[in-house]
Amino acid sequence: MKKIFTSVLFSSIAIASFTQVILYEKFEADTLPAGWTQETFATDGGWLLGDNYEMGSAIFQVREHGNFIATNDKCFCDKNNDFLMSPSMDLSVYTNIWLNYQYSYVDIIPQDFDLKISTNGGVSWSVLEDLPSSAAGYMGWWENKFFDLSEYAGYSDVKIGFRYSDGLDWWSYGAAIDNFKVFQPLDYDISLDSIYVSGEFAEVGTGITLSGVITNFGNNTIHSFDAIWDDGATESIVSISGFELEQFEKMTFTHTVDYEPADPLPYSIQFSAIDPEGMDDETADNELSKTVHGCSIKPDKKAVAELATGTWCSWCVRGHVYMDSMEILYPDQFIGIAVHNNDPMELTPYDMAMYAYQNFLNYNGGAAYPSIIADHKYYMDPLDMPDKMLTYINETVPLSLDIFGHYNDTTGIATVDLKTTFVSRLNSIDYRINLILTEDSVTGTSTDYDQHNAYEGGYYGEMGGYELLPYIIPASMMHYDHVARYLADGWNGKTESHPTTVSDQDTVYNHYIIEIDEDWDVEKLN
Repeated sequence: MKKIFTSVLFSSIAIASFTQVILYEKFEADTLPAGWTQETFATDGGWLLGDNYEMGSAIFQVREHGNFIATNDKCFCDKNNDFLMSPSMDLSVYTNIWLNYQYSYVDIIPQDFDLKISTNGGVSWSVLEDLPSSAAGYMGWWENKFFDLSEYAGYSDVKIGFRYSDGLDWWSYGAAIDNFKVFQPLDYDISLDSIYVSGEFAEVGTGITLSGVITNFGNNTIHSFDAIWDDGATESIVSISGFELEQFEKMTFTHTVDYEPADPLPYSIQFSAIDPEGMDDETADNELSKTVHGCSIKPDKKAVAELATGTWCSWCVRGHVYMDSMEILYPDQFIGIAVHNNDPMELTPYDMAMYAYQNFLNYNGGAAYPSIIADHKYYMDPLDMPDKMLTYINETVPLSLDIFGHYNDTTGIATVDLKTTFVSRLNSIDYRINLILTEDSVTGTSTDYDQHNAYEGGYYGEMGGYELLPYIIPASMMHYDHVARYLADGWNGKTESHPTTVSDQDTVYNHYIIEIDEDWDVEKLN
Protein backbone atom coordinates (compact mmCIF):
# COMPACT_ATOMS: atom_id res chain seq x y z
CA MET A 1 0.00 0.00 0.00
CA LYS A 2 1.24 3.48 -0.80
CA LYS A 3 2.68 5.32 2.17
CA ILE A 4 1.08 8.73 2.65
CA PHE A 5 2.84 11.72 4.16
CA THR A 6 0.73 14.74 5.07
CA SER A 7 2.44 18.02 5.82
CA VAL A 8 1.28 21.52 6.52
CA LEU A 9 3.22 24.73 5.94
CA PHE A 10 3.33 27.02 8.93
CA SER A 11 4.71 30.30 10.10
CA SER A 12 7.20 30.02 12.90
CA ILE A 13 6.55 32.26 15.89
CA ALA A 14 9.61 33.32 17.84
CA ILE A 15 9.25 32.75 21.56
CA ALA A 16 11.44 34.78 23.87
CA SER A 17 13.49 32.94 26.47
CA PHE A 18 11.38 34.26 29.34
CA THR A 19 8.13 32.91 27.91
CA GLN A 20 6.79 29.85 29.72
CA VAL A 21 4.76 28.23 26.91
CA ILE A 22 7.00 26.74 24.22
CA LEU A 23 4.31 24.99 22.17
CA TYR A 24 0.59 24.76 22.86
CA GLU A 25 -2.15 23.13 20.79
CA LYS A 26 -5.81 22.53 21.72
CA PHE A 27 -6.80 20.90 18.38
CA GLU A 28 -9.88 23.11 18.03
CA ALA A 29 -9.88 23.29 14.21
CA ASP A 30 -11.13 20.70 11.73
CA THR A 31 -7.75 20.09 10.09
CA LEU A 32 -4.19 19.45 11.25
CA PRO A 33 -2.85 22.56 13.03
CA ALA A 34 -0.06 24.58 11.43
CA GLY A 35 3.24 22.75 11.64
CA TRP A 36 1.80 19.40 12.71
CA THR A 37 2.39 16.52 10.30
CA GLN A 38 1.48 12.88 10.10
CA GLU A 39 2.53 9.66 8.44
CA THR A 40 -0.11 7.01 7.75
CA PHE A 41 -0.97 3.98 5.65
CA ALA A 42 -4.69 4.43 6.41
CA THR A 43 -7.22 5.32 3.74
CA ASP A 44 -9.38 7.33 6.17
CA GLY A 45 -6.83 10.11 6.66
CA GLY A 46 -5.12 8.77 9.77
CA TRP A 47 -5.23 11.30 12.61
CA LEU A 48 -8.43 13.36 12.29
CA LEU A 49 -10.03 16.15 14.33
CA GLY A 50 -13.52 16.39 15.84
CA ASP A 51 -15.54 15.72 18.98
CA ASN A 52 -16.37 12.42 20.66
CA TYR A 53 -19.39 11.82 18.41
CA GLU A 54 -17.28 12.26 15.28
CA MET A 55 -14.12 10.52 16.49
CA GLY A 56 -15.60 7.75 18.63
CA SER A 57 -17.40 4.51 17.85
CA ALA A 58 -18.80 1.48 19.65
CA ILE A 59 -15.38 -0.16 19.73
CA PHE A 60 -13.29 2.97 20.35
CA GLN A 61 -15.30 4.88 22.91
CA VAL A 62 -14.15 8.40 23.80
CA ARG A 63 -15.73 10.55 26.48
CA GLU A 64 -16.65 14.16 25.81
CA HIS A 65 -13.58 16.41 25.66
CA GLY A 66 -14.48 19.22 23.29
CA ASN A 67 -12.58 19.02 19.99
CA PHE A 68 -9.51 16.77 19.89
CA ILE A 69 -7.35 14.74 17.50
CA ALA A 70 -7.74 10.97 17.21
CA THR A 71 -7.18 7.92 15.08
CA ASN A 72 -10.01 5.37 15.06
CA ASP A 73 -9.51 1.86 13.70
CA LYS A 74 -13.10 1.55 12.47
CA CYS A 75 -12.12 2.03 8.82
CA PHE A 76 -11.10 -1.59 8.11
CA CYS A 77 -7.88 -0.12 6.74
CA ASP A 78 -4.17 -0.20 7.61
CA LYS A 79 -3.61 1.55 10.94
CA ASN A 80 -0.25 -0.11 11.58
CA ASN A 81 1.62 3.21 11.54
CA ASP A 82 -0.46 6.29 12.32
CA PHE A 83 2.32 8.66 13.37
CA LEU A 84 1.44 12.20 14.52
CA MET A 85 4.34 14.67 14.78
CA SER A 86 4.56 18.11 16.38
CA PRO A 87 6.27 21.16 14.89
CA SER A 88 9.95 21.57 15.67
CA MET A 89 10.85 23.30 18.94
CA ASP A 90 14.03 25.11 19.93
CA LEU A 91 14.78 24.02 23.51
CA SER A 92 18.30 25.46 23.58
CA VAL A 93 17.33 28.38 25.83
CA TYR A 94 15.38 26.39 28.44
CA THR A 95 16.38 24.28 31.43
CA ASN A 96 13.29 22.97 33.23
CA ILE A 97 11.00 21.63 30.47
CA TRP A 98 7.74 19.70 30.79
CA LEU A 99 5.28 18.10 28.40
CA ASN A 100 1.58 17.94 29.30
CA TYR A 101 -1.29 16.40 27.33
CA GLN A 102 -4.47 14.38 27.80
CA TYR A 103 -5.00 11.07 26.07
CA SER A 104 -7.62 8.33 25.76
CA TYR A 105 -6.47 4.81 24.93
CA VAL A 106 -7.09 1.21 25.98
CA ASP A 107 -3.95 -0.93 25.91
CA ILE A 108 -5.36 -4.13 24.42
CA ILE A 109 -3.21 -6.51 22.35
CA PRO A 110 -2.22 -6.23 19.51
CA GLN A 111 -2.42 -2.42 19.73
CA ASP A 112 0.56 -0.23 20.58
CA PHE A 113 0.71 3.49 21.38
CA ASP A 114 4.08 5.20 21.84
CA LEU A 115 5.18 8.67 22.90
CA LYS A 116 8.32 9.47 20.88
CA ILE A 117 10.90 12.24 20.57
CA SER A 118 13.33 13.41 17.88
CA THR A 119 16.24 15.77 18.50
CA ASN A 120 17.14 16.14 14.82
CA GLY A 121 13.92 17.44 13.31
CA GLY A 122 12.35 14.04 12.71
CA VAL A 123 15.23 12.24 10.99
CA SER A 124 15.34 9.67 13.79
CA TRP A 125 13.08 8.94 16.75
CA SER A 126 13.36 7.47 20.24
CA VAL A 127 10.55 6.08 22.41
CA LEU A 128 9.89 8.12 25.53
CA GLU A 129 7.13 5.83 26.80
CA ASP A 130 5.01 2.91 25.68
CA LEU A 131 1.74 4.43 26.81
CA PRO A 132 -0.51 2.34 29.07
CA SER A 133 -4.30 2.50 29.17
CA SER A 134 -5.61 5.91 30.16
CA ALA A 135 -7.56 6.31 33.41
CA ALA A 136 -6.58 2.83 34.63
CA GLY A 137 -8.33 1.23 31.68
CA TYR A 138 -11.77 2.79 32.14
CA MET A 139 -13.12 2.67 28.61
CA GLY A 140 -13.21 6.06 26.94
CA TRP A 141 -11.92 8.08 29.89
CA TRP A 142 -9.13 10.63 29.55
CA GLU A 143 -5.89 10.83 31.53
CA ASN A 144 -3.87 13.96 32.21
CA LYS A 145 -0.22 13.16 31.53
CA PHE A 146 3.00 15.02 32.47
CA PHE A 147 6.47 14.12 31.19
CA ASP A 148 9.76 15.74 32.22
CA LEU A 149 11.71 16.76 29.09
CA SER A 150 14.49 18.59 30.93
CA GLU A 151 17.17 16.17 29.69
CA TYR A 152 16.48 17.48 26.18
CA ALA A 153 17.26 21.09 27.11
CA GLY A 154 19.92 22.46 24.79
CA TYR A 155 18.61 20.81 21.61
CA SER A 156 17.38 23.20 18.93
CA ASP A 157 15.32 20.94 16.62
CA VAL A 158 13.06 18.82 18.85
CA LYS A 159 9.81 17.14 17.79
CA ILE A 160 7.33 15.10 19.83
CA GLY A 161 5.44 12.24 18.20
CA PHE A 162 2.56 9.88 18.95
CA ARG A 163 2.62 6.59 17.07
CA TYR A 164 -0.46 4.35 17.09
CA SER A 165 -0.46 0.83 15.65
CA ASP A 166 -3.37 -1.57 15.46
CA GLY A 167 -0.92 -4.47 15.15
CA LEU A 168 -2.37 -5.29 11.73
CA ASP A 169 -5.71 -6.06 13.37
CA TRP A 170 -7.84 -4.18 10.87
CA TRP A 171 -10.72 -3.51 13.24
CA SER A 172 -9.36 -2.53 16.61
CA TYR A 173 -9.68 0.50 18.87
CA GLY A 174 -7.74 3.76 18.51
CA ALA A 175 -6.14 6.64 20.39
CA ALA A 176 -6.95 10.29 21.09
CA ILE A 177 -4.87 13.32 22.14
CA ASP A 178 -5.87 16.76 23.40
CA ASN A 179 -4.39 19.91 24.95
CA PHE A 180 -0.75 19.34 24.00
CA LYS A 181 1.61 21.70 25.82
CA VAL A 182 5.40 21.99 26.17
CA PHE A 183 6.39 24.57 28.77
CA GLN A 184 8.88 25.77 31.36
CA PRO A 185 7.11 26.33 34.69
CA LEU A 186 6.92 29.81 36.17
CA ASP A 187 6.39 30.44 39.85
CA TYR A 188 2.73 31.31 39.22
CA ASP A 189 0.88 30.05 36.16
CA ILE A 190 -2.53 28.54 35.52
CA SER A 191 -4.23 27.38 32.33
CA LEU A 192 -7.92 27.31 31.49
CA ASP A 193 -8.37 23.82 30.04
CA SER A 194 -12.10 23.72 29.29
CA ILE A 195 -15.32 25.63 29.85
CA TYR A 196 -18.91 24.51 30.31
CA VAL A 197 -22.22 26.36 30.21
CA SER A 198 -25.47 25.37 31.88
CA GLY A 199 -27.18 25.74 28.52
CA GLU A 200 -26.39 26.97 25.04
CA PHE A 201 -29.75 28.78 24.94
CA ALA A 202 -31.47 30.89 27.60
CA GLU A 203 -34.49 33.14 27.70
CA VAL A 204 -33.52 36.81 27.58
CA GLY A 205 -32.87 38.04 31.12
CA THR A 206 -32.30 34.59 32.63
CA GLY A 207 -28.91 33.30 33.68
CA ILE A 208 -26.41 30.97 32.06
CA THR A 209 -23.88 29.54 34.52
CA LEU A 210 -20.28 29.30 33.33
CA SER A 211 -17.85 26.78 34.77
CA GLY A 212 -14.33 25.76 33.89
CA VAL A 213 -11.37 23.52 34.65
CA ILE A 214 -7.94 24.95 35.44
CA THR A 215 -4.51 23.37 35.88
CA ASN A 216 -1.83 24.86 38.12
CA PHE A 217 1.35 24.78 36.03
CA GLY A 218 3.28 27.06 38.41
CA ASN A 219 5.95 25.98 40.85
CA ASN A 220 3.93 27.26 43.82
CA THR A 221 0.70 26.07 45.41
CA ILE A 222 -2.15 28.51 44.79
CA HIS A 223 -5.27 29.41 46.77
CA SER A 224 -6.97 32.00 44.55
CA PHE A 225 -7.34 33.37 41.03
CA ASP A 226 -9.67 35.66 39.07
CA ALA A 227 -12.39 34.39 36.72
CA ILE A 228 -13.77 36.71 34.02
CA TRP A 229 -16.51 36.50 31.42
CA ASP A 230 -16.80 39.16 28.73
CA ASP A 231 -19.24 39.41 25.80
CA GLY A 232 -17.59 42.49 24.30
CA ALA A 233 -20.02 44.88 25.95
CA THR A 234 -20.27 43.61 29.52
CA GLU A 235 -17.80 41.80 31.75
CA SER A 236 -17.83 40.26 35.20
CA ILE A 237 -14.71 39.64 37.30
CA VAL A 238 -14.88 37.51 40.46
CA SER A 239 -12.26 36.06 42.76
CA ILE A 240 -12.26 32.28 43.17
CA SER A 241 -10.71 31.29 46.51
CA GLY A 242 -10.93 28.90 49.43
CA PHE A 243 -9.04 26.01 47.81
CA GLU A 244 -5.50 24.60 47.68
CA LEU A 245 -4.09 23.55 44.31
CA GLU A 246 -0.58 22.16 44.03
CA GLN A 247 1.58 22.08 40.91
CA PHE A 248 0.07 20.04 38.04
CA GLU A 249 -3.22 19.52 39.88
CA LYS A 250 -6.59 20.32 38.27
CA MET A 251 -9.80 21.72 39.70
CA THR A 252 -13.29 22.64 38.51
CA PHE A 253 -14.71 26.05 39.37
CA THR A 254 -17.88 28.05 38.71
CA HIS A 255 -18.14 31.78 38.02
CA THR A 256 -20.40 33.14 40.75
CA VAL A 257 -22.22 35.61 38.47
CA ASP A 258 -24.41 34.14 35.73
CA TYR A 259 -24.33 35.55 32.23
CA GLU A 260 -27.70 36.95 31.09
CA PRO A 261 -28.24 37.47 27.34
CA ALA A 262 -29.88 40.83 26.66
CA ASP A 263 -31.50 40.07 23.29
CA PRO A 264 -32.50 37.07 21.14
CA LEU A 265 -29.08 36.97 19.51
CA PRO A 266 -25.88 34.91 19.60
CA TYR A 267 -23.18 36.09 22.01
CA SER A 268 -19.53 35.05 21.95
CA ILE A 269 -18.41 34.81 25.57
CA GLN A 270 -14.70 35.08 26.35
CA PHE A 271 -13.98 33.21 29.58
CA SER A 272 -10.66 33.74 31.37
CA ALA A 273 -8.84 32.48 34.44
CA ILE A 274 -5.93 34.76 35.43
CA ASP A 275 -3.69 36.10 38.19
CA PRO A 276 -3.18 33.17 40.59
CA GLU A 277 -2.45 34.49 44.07
CA GLY A 278 -2.82 37.97 42.57
CA MET A 279 0.31 37.48 40.46
CA ASP A 280 0.57 38.04 36.71
CA ASP A 281 0.99 34.79 34.79
CA GLU A 282 1.56 33.56 31.25
CA THR A 283 -1.67 34.31 29.37
CA ALA A 284 -1.30 32.18 26.22
CA ASP A 285 -3.60 29.49 27.64
CA ASN A 286 -5.84 31.44 30.00
CA GLU A 287 -8.81 32.18 27.74
CA LEU A 288 -11.47 30.17 25.90
CA SER A 289 -14.65 31.22 24.14
CA LYS A 290 -18.16 29.83 23.91
CA THR A 291 -21.17 30.98 21.90
CA VAL A 292 -24.52 31.18 23.69
CA HIS A 293 -27.88 32.48 22.48
CA GLY A 294 -30.57 34.61 23.99
CA CYS A 295 -34.15 33.52 23.23
CA SER A 296 -37.21 35.79 23.20
CA ILE A 297 -39.19 33.12 25.07
CA LYS A 298 -38.57 29.67 26.49
CA PRO A 299 -40.59 27.36 24.21
CA ASP A 300 -42.34 24.30 25.57
CA LYS A 301 -40.15 21.27 24.98
CA LYS A 302 -40.83 17.57 24.87
CA ALA A 303 -38.13 14.96 25.39
CA VAL A 304 -38.06 12.10 22.88
CA ALA A 305 -37.13 8.53 23.81
CA GLU A 306 -36.50 6.07 20.96
CA LEU A 307 -36.60 2.55 22.40
CA ALA A 308 -34.78 -0.36 20.78
CA THR A 309 -36.98 -3.36 21.46
CA GLY A 310 -38.34 -6.65 20.13
CA THR A 311 -40.68 -9.42 21.19
CA TRP A 312 -37.74 -11.87 21.12
CA CYS A 313 -35.84 -9.75 23.66
CA SER A 314 -36.57 -11.05 27.14
CA TRP A 315 -35.19 -7.95 28.88
CA CYS A 316 -37.21 -5.57 26.70
CA VAL A 317 -40.22 -5.66 28.99
CA ARG A 318 -38.11 -3.26 31.08
CA GLY A 319 -38.42 -0.83 28.18
CA HIS A 320 -42.21 -1.24 28.13
CA VAL A 321 -42.45 -0.48 31.85
CA TYR A 322 -40.23 2.58 31.84
CA MET A 323 -41.74 4.06 28.68
CA ASP A 324 -45.20 3.79 30.25
CA SER A 325 -43.90 5.23 33.53
CA MET A 326 -42.41 8.27 31.81
CA GLU A 327 -45.66 8.88 29.97
CA ILE A 328 -47.50 8.86 33.30
CA LEU A 329 -44.93 11.14 34.97
CA TYR A 330 -44.70 13.63 32.09
CA PRO A 331 -47.82 13.22 29.94
CA ASP A 332 -47.33 16.54 28.11
CA GLN A 333 -43.54 16.55 27.95
CA PHE A 334 -42.54 13.03 26.92
CA ILE A 335 -42.69 11.30 23.53
CA GLY A 336 -41.98 7.58 23.38
CA ILE A 337 -41.18 5.74 20.15
CA ALA A 338 -40.74 1.95 20.19
CA VAL A 339 -38.48 0.87 17.33
CA HIS A 340 -39.01 -2.88 16.98
CA ASN A 341 -36.37 -5.30 15.73
CA ASN A 342 -36.92 -8.71 14.13
CA ASP A 343 -40.60 -9.04 14.95
CA PRO A 344 -43.86 -8.30 13.06
CA MET A 345 -43.80 -4.64 14.15
CA GLU A 346 -40.37 -3.92 12.70
CA LEU A 347 -40.12 -0.78 10.54
CA THR A 348 -36.97 -1.84 8.73
CA PRO A 349 -35.43 1.53 7.73
CA TYR A 350 -35.95 2.86 11.26
CA ASP A 351 -34.68 -0.35 12.86
CA MET A 352 -31.51 -0.40 10.74
CA ALA A 353 -30.75 3.25 11.44
CA MET A 354 -31.39 2.78 15.16
CA TYR A 355 -29.10 -0.25 15.25
CA ALA A 356 -26.30 1.64 13.53
CA TYR A 357 -26.62 4.64 15.84
CA GLN A 358 -26.62 2.44 18.94
CA ASN A 359 -23.36 0.93 17.74
CA PHE A 360 -21.98 4.43 17.40
CA LEU A 361 -23.09 5.66 20.83
CA ASN A 362 -23.02 2.64 23.13
CA TYR A 363 -19.98 2.95 25.40
CA ASN A 364 -20.33 -0.72 26.35
CA GLY A 365 -19.67 -1.79 22.77
CA GLY A 366 -22.44 -2.36 20.28
CA ALA A 367 -26.21 -2.22 20.01
CA ALA A 368 -28.17 -3.34 23.06
CA TYR A 369 -31.80 -4.33 23.65
CA PRO A 370 -33.51 -2.66 25.35
CA SER A 371 -31.85 0.74 25.09
CA ILE A 372 -32.92 4.34 24.69
CA ILE A 373 -31.68 7.08 22.40
CA ALA A 374 -32.80 10.26 24.16
CA ASP A 375 -33.50 13.37 22.08
CA HIS A 376 -32.10 11.51 19.06
CA LYS A 377 -28.61 11.78 20.55
CA TYR A 378 -27.93 10.34 24.02
CA TYR A 379 -27.65 6.62 24.82
CA MET A 380 -29.05 5.15 28.05
CA ASP A 381 -30.80 2.15 29.54
CA PRO A 382 -34.57 2.53 30.03
CA LEU A 383 -34.13 2.43 33.80
CA ASP A 384 -32.02 5.63 33.56
CA MET A 385 -34.91 7.66 32.15
CA PRO A 386 -36.51 8.85 35.42
CA ASP A 387 -33.21 10.42 36.51
CA LYS A 388 -31.99 11.75 33.16
CA MET A 389 -34.94 12.66 30.97
CA LEU A 390 -36.05 15.58 33.13
CA THR A 391 -32.80 17.34 32.20
CA TYR A 392 -33.72 17.13 28.53
CA ILE A 393 -37.31 18.20 29.21
CA ASN A 394 -36.10 21.34 31.01
CA GLU A 395 -33.61 22.39 28.33
CA THR A 396 -34.14 25.73 26.63
CA VAL A 397 -34.27 25.34 22.85
CA PRO A 398 -34.28 28.03 20.13
CA LEU A 399 -37.55 27.06 18.44
CA SER A 400 -41.07 25.79 18.93
CA LEU A 401 -42.90 23.19 16.84
CA ASP A 402 -46.58 23.05 15.97
CA ILE A 403 -48.31 20.30 14.03
CA PHE A 404 -51.50 20.51 11.97
CA GLY A 405 -53.03 17.47 10.31
CA HIS A 406 -56.05 16.14 8.45
CA TYR A 407 -57.04 12.57 7.61
CA ASN A 408 -59.38 11.72 4.75
CA ASP A 409 -61.00 8.41 5.66
CA THR A 410 -62.27 8.01 2.10
CA THR A 411 -58.88 8.22 0.40
CA GLY A 412 -56.81 6.99 3.35
CA ILE A 413 -54.53 10.00 2.91
CA ALA A 414 -53.26 12.14 5.78
CA THR A 415 -51.82 15.61 5.21
CA VAL A 416 -49.57 17.09 7.87
CA ASP A 417 -48.03 20.55 8.19
CA LEU A 418 -45.20 21.18 10.62
CA LYS A 419 -44.55 24.77 11.68
CA THR A 420 -41.20 25.83 13.12
CA THR A 421 -41.01 29.18 14.93
CA PHE A 422 -37.54 30.36 15.86
CA VAL A 423 -36.94 32.46 18.99
CA SER A 424 -33.32 33.49 18.44
CA ARG A 425 -30.98 34.45 15.65
CA LEU A 426 -29.04 31.39 14.45
CA ASN A 427 -26.25 31.40 11.89
CA SER A 428 -24.87 28.59 9.72
CA ILE A 429 -27.34 25.98 10.97
CA ASP A 430 -28.43 22.67 9.49
CA TYR A 431 -31.66 22.05 11.41
CA ARG A 432 -33.78 19.23 10.00
CA ILE A 433 -37.40 18.31 10.53
CA ASN A 434 -38.79 14.79 10.61
CA LEU A 435 -42.22 13.23 10.87
CA ILE A 436 -42.78 9.95 12.71
CA LEU A 437 -46.05 8.09 13.24
CA THR A 438 -46.53 5.72 16.17
CA GLU A 439 -49.43 3.43 17.03
CA ASP A 440 -50.67 2.36 20.46
CA SER A 441 -52.43 -0.84 21.53
CA VAL A 442 -50.99 -2.92 18.70
CA THR A 443 -51.92 -6.60 18.96
CA GLY A 444 -51.41 -9.76 16.96
CA THR A 445 -52.40 -13.40 17.01
CA SER A 446 -49.30 -15.22 15.75
CA THR A 447 -46.57 -16.49 18.06
CA ASP A 448 -44.29 -13.75 16.68
CA TYR A 449 -46.27 -11.41 18.92
CA ASP A 450 -45.45 -13.49 22.03
CA GLN A 451 -43.26 -11.42 24.36
CA HIS A 452 -40.26 -13.08 25.99
CA ASN A 453 -39.90 -12.09 29.65
CA ALA A 454 -36.68 -12.42 31.68
CA TYR A 455 -38.41 -11.16 34.83
CA GLU A 456 -40.56 -14.29 35.17
CA GLY A 457 -40.74 -15.48 38.78
CA GLY A 458 -39.30 -12.31 40.29
CA TYR A 459 -35.68 -13.53 40.40
CA TYR A 460 -34.52 -10.16 39.04
CA GLY A 461 -36.94 -8.17 41.18
CA GLU A 462 -40.19 -6.43 40.41
CA MET A 463 -40.79 -5.07 36.92
CA GLY A 464 -44.21 -3.52 36.64
CA GLY A 465 -46.02 -6.83 37.11
CA TYR A 466 -44.03 -8.76 34.50
CA GLU A 467 -42.50 -10.75 37.35
CA LEU A 468 -45.92 -12.38 37.72
CA LEU A 469 -46.13 -13.42 34.06
CA PRO A 470 -44.57 -16.42 32.28
CA TYR A 471 -41.29 -16.38 30.39
CA ILE A 472 -43.18 -16.47 27.09
CA ILE A 473 -46.20 -14.22 27.37
CA PRO A 474 -48.83 -15.28 24.81
CA ALA A 475 -49.81 -12.74 22.16
CA SER A 476 -53.35 -12.82 23.54
CA MET A 477 -52.07 -11.21 26.76
CA MET A 478 -49.98 -8.51 25.08
CA HIS A 479 -50.58 -5.14 23.51
CA TYR A 480 -47.77 -2.88 22.35
CA ASP A 481 -47.69 0.92 22.64
CA HIS A 482 -45.55 3.60 20.95
CA VAL A 483 -44.91 1.31 17.96
CA ALA A 484 -43.04 3.15 15.18
CA ARG A 485 -45.09 2.90 11.96
CA TYR A 486 -43.75 5.61 9.67
CA LEU A 487 -40.44 7.49 9.37
CA ALA A 488 -40.67 10.24 6.76
CA ASP A 489 -37.08 11.30 6.19
CA GLY A 490 -34.74 8.65 7.53
CA TRP A 491 -32.56 8.91 10.60
CA ASN A 492 -31.04 12.29 9.66
CA GLY A 493 -34.23 14.14 8.79
CA LYS A 494 -35.28 16.26 5.84
CA THR A 495 -32.42 18.12 4.18
CA GLU A 496 -32.87 21.84 3.54
CA SER A 497 -36.02 21.87 5.63
CA HIS A 498 -34.90 25.16 7.22
CA PRO A 499 -32.78 28.12 6.08
CA THR A 500 -29.15 28.22 7.23
CA THR A 501 -29.71 31.60 8.91
CA VAL A 502 -32.83 32.56 10.87
CA SER A 503 -33.92 35.32 13.23
CA ASP A 504 -36.30 35.64 16.15
CA GLN A 505 -39.93 34.91 15.14
CA ASP A 506 -39.03 33.53 11.71
CA THR A 507 -41.44 30.73 10.75
CA VAL A 508 -40.93 27.78 8.42
CA TYR A 509 -43.52 25.27 7.19
CA ASN A 510 -42.91 21.72 5.98
CA HIS A 511 -45.68 19.72 4.31
CA TYR A 512 -46.20 15.95 4.29
CA ILE A 513 -48.64 13.65 2.51
CA ILE A 514 -48.94 10.16 4.01
CA GLU A 515 -50.82 7.12 2.78
CA ILE A 516 -52.15 5.43 5.91
CA ASP A 517 -51.73 1.65 5.91
CA GLU A 518 -55.06 -0.15 6.16
CA ASP A 519 -53.68 -2.33 8.95
CA TRP A 520 -53.13 0.69 11.19
CA ASP A 521 -55.78 1.86 13.63
CA VAL A 522 -56.18 5.55 12.80
CA GLU A 523 -57.69 6.23 16.23
CA LYS A 524 -54.51 4.96 17.90
CA LEU A 525 -51.98 6.84 15.74
CA ASN A 526 -49.78 9.61 17.15
